[in-house]
Amino acid sequence: APYIERMVKSLSEQTYLPRTKIFVVEDCSTDGSFEILRESADRYQVPMTVFFNDRNMGMDYTVRRLYRFVDTEYFAVLDPDDFYISPVRLEKAIQFLEKNPDHYAHICNYMKFSKDGSKTIAVPDSQSSRTFDNYEESRPIPTATSMAVFRNFLTEDFLDILDQYERDVRLSFISEDDFRNVCAFHFGKGYFDNFIGVGFQDGGLWSSGTRIDDGIMACKIFYDLSLFSKNVLHDDSSFVTCLKVACEYYLKAVDSLHYLLRNLTGSNWRNSIHCADLFGVGGQNLSWVVDILLKQQNDFRSAGVILQ
Repeated sequence: APYIERMVKSLSEQTYLPRTKIFVVEDCSTDGSFEILRESADRYQVPMTVFFNDRNMGMDYTVRRLYRFVDTEYFAVLDPDDFYISPVRLEKAIQFLEKNPDHYAHICNYMKFSKDGSKTIAVPDSQSSRTFDNYEESRPIPTATSMAVFRNFLTEDFLDILDQYERDVRLSFISEDDFRNVCAFHFGKGYFDNFIGVGFQDGGLWSSGTRIDDGIMACKIFYDLSLFSKNVLHDDSSFVTCLKVACEYYLKAVDSLHYLLRNLTGSNWRNSIHCADLFGVGGQNLSWVVDILLKQQNDFRSAGVILQ
């Protein structure tokens, strides 16, 4: 709620706004978010189409519902704690995608704003086209929500398959940035444009977890994405890559637990997990991840990864 007005104001300053459709789903919020959104939209004259959930359904359902409304050639997702810094952020992305039909994503750099007032450029990287294989190179493809503008791959058939798959497997990754990237890089290339187009609030929606929590969440997401790549996209390359990335996050989470608990548990990672359970430090979730990964040894062997 504290950042919504800034987000709406940044939309009002976009040069592409007259040709933009803005969809919002109100998920029965209780913190005054919708009232702030409505007042800000009126103040800055930003037209929005608002849909209402009958009850609080959570982010995955809500984002998947939003996908159904996308009927434009391109789309982007903006979280309430994000905002556009450059007034040509959308226009620049669309101009690039129109000139480069083999690309499905235009990704800009962003500035991270900390609560102490400091600012940090998020990705010290050079401009270049990327493919999904780049995920294997220390994940150089930025994934923060507001950084990407996508060519629309959200066809009705694709969304029907997606909904059925989510119901059958009970996965929860549909709202994540990496889901959109996996799909976009399955269909074509992405381009990282090193200009600062968006701002990101540190301590906001996705940046308030611990390093352990972040590692656990990312491991789950990429494991789910590996299954999605294999069973829905039928993309063996992204299946293997997502498994590798899931394993990397698993190892980072375990290392973080070791660091936190080494004086209590020694070097045994299973003891670290048990101790974390006792202290409530993400241990149950990490145990879940370990169980899943150990059950999928064959998948990981196909990805060239051996778990000890």
